[in-house]
Amino acid sequence: MKTTNVLNEIKCIVCNSTNVLLNYRLPYGDVFLCKECQVAFTNFKDKNEFYIANSKWDEFDRLKSQIYILPELRKIALNRLRLLQKYSKGKNLIEFGPNTGEFLHVASKHGFQVTGVDQFPAILNLNKCKGMNFISSKAEEINIKEKFDIVAAFHLFEHLEKPKHFLDVVWSMLNENGILFLEVPNYNSHSRIAQREKWDMFYNYHLTHFDDISLSGLLVKCGFKLLKVRTVQPLNLLFDKYYLPIRHFAWTLLKKIFSTNKVKLNNLEVRNKEVVCLSIEDENKIHKGLKSKISGLEICVKNILSIPFIPYAYFVSKNGRGDMLQIIATKDG
Repeated sequence: MKTTNVLNEIKCIVCNSTNVLLNYRLPYGDVFLCKECQVAFTNFKDKNEFYIANSKWDEFDRLKSQIYILPELRKIALNRLRLLQKYSKGKNLIEFGPNTGEFLHVASKHGFQVTGVDQFPAILNLNKCKGMNFISSKAEEINIKEKFDIVAAFHLFEHLEKPKHFLDVVWSMLNENGILFLEVPNYNSHSRIAQREKWDMFYNYHLTHFDDISLSGLLVKCGFKLLKVRTVQPLNLLFDKYYLPIRHFAWTLLKKIFSTNKVKLNNLEVRNKEVVCLSIEDENKIHKGLKSKISGLEICVKNILSIPFIPYAYFVSKNGRGDMLQIIATKDG
């Protein structure tokens, strides 16, 4: 870790302190660590790159890729829900940044009244359920009077420009004994320590980088009581750097072989990769298509290949070094 002093105009995004240290230099900006609140953050060379990168979550190619692996995404959502149910009996749930909506879908199927908040209308028709509500808004700009038993935000928090303000908003939205469930990449993970500036979670759409100490401290300052703090290690992240090049080669080959068997969509209009309309019929065609079936087989193969990595994943998770950080908290007073 570099300890170069920096100019006073660099301020921490969370606490505004100028007592910051340079950790890494990335192509699009520098990563600093605040010595006051322990939050790491990226100071972008051009902030427009951050805004542009965060405006592409509803593009057609990404939505299509989510449909290919829909069963796996719902499995992840179910695991999150099962953890949540250990700490809350409430049924009125709101999720910020639901993206394609797998967690809302699974929660709805388990009897929750669900609401999603996102500035991008990317929830798949395949994930929509009766009674599901959606609010088009940035997370930090939400303005509703309704109270909720549960607020969830998975891989949203690191995108926010005003994370403390968001937590203040969440606190006011929760019922007494209401629950907040956050998941973010873990800045204290084994992979970040090993990969340094080449860390897989350094993206041009991530602004802040939290570990258990910095995020726990921020939550406590914002009036939350911690119930569960843990790290988890997704098995696929342990060998993706070896597997993904092989995968890319295989998919390129398959595209050439099956280029004449592309799924034809009837009710889709695309302009510059931006989805204007994707119907339930179109989504079903993609979901039941050949590539989705191959993706399902691929996931099965990856699960088998990941078996030797299970002991290491368990070890790093238990020692706070897993790639993902999960925190469940409740209103304190």
